[in-house]
Amino acid sequence: MNSLILLSGGDTFFVIGLGFTLIIDVAATMIGKEASDVARIAMIIAFSLDVIVALIVVGFGWLSGKRYRVAFAVGMALYVLVGLLFVLVQSWMSVGFHAFALVNMWSGFRAFGELAAFEKAIITTSDNDPQVENV
Repeated sequence: MNSLILLSGGDTFFVIGLGFTLIIDVAATMIGKEASDVARIAMIIAFSLDVIVALIVVGFGWLSGKRYRVAFAVGMALYVLVGLLFVLVQSWMSVGFHAFALVNMWSGFRAFGELAAFEKAIITTSDNDPQVENV
């Protein structure tokens, strides 16, 4: 939504959005203002890059849901970098939202470890106890 607003000439954005796409959209808008003859091309390229970034984010989410901890950790690290970008531009609402989201992501990341340990304990118990049926 933020990309559509900015690429259509708006000057506002929602706190919940993708920081990387915001950078792309602002750059395309600036290029369009400096060189009006390439403005449409810049917007098309920006929107295409926005879609690619969104698909990458979806990919991180999908891999994290499949319990690939590395994808979860890399996604969190990238999210920290975007949060730092918002600190640089002093967008404090965005910084606060990123902090809130990262706290919740960290809880999910920790839960992955706890679930893995729990599953390992169940498997170990079932392997050592002949009365437990393997399903």
